Amino acid sequence: MTDIAVRRYAGSVTRRLAGWLARLHKQLSDHIFADGDAFAIEHGWEITTTAGWFGFGGRIYRDLRFDGRRLPMLAEQPYGGREQASGGEVSEPWGPS
Repeated sequence: MTDIAVRRYAGSVTRRLAGWLARLHKQLSDHIFADGDAFAIEHGWEITTTAGWFGFGGRIYRDLRFDGRRLPMLAEQPYGGREQASGGEVSEPWGPS
């Protein structure tokens, strides 16, 4: 009976410690990226939070103004912006394949 109580207590301590470490990682990541996040919000950029190294979060910043420029250009060209070479192969427009 005592074993079960001790195991439950140890499990709750482990869970609490894991939760505390997760919150600490998030707070530290938010602190590290605060300047970049503020700049991105000020300019209307999209912020994507990613899993970074060692459990610390990472950020990807994307300016939404550039999304609409590439898609219409690719839609106008056959094969999504790639040229069809002889023999049915698709080659990239910036160089030979």
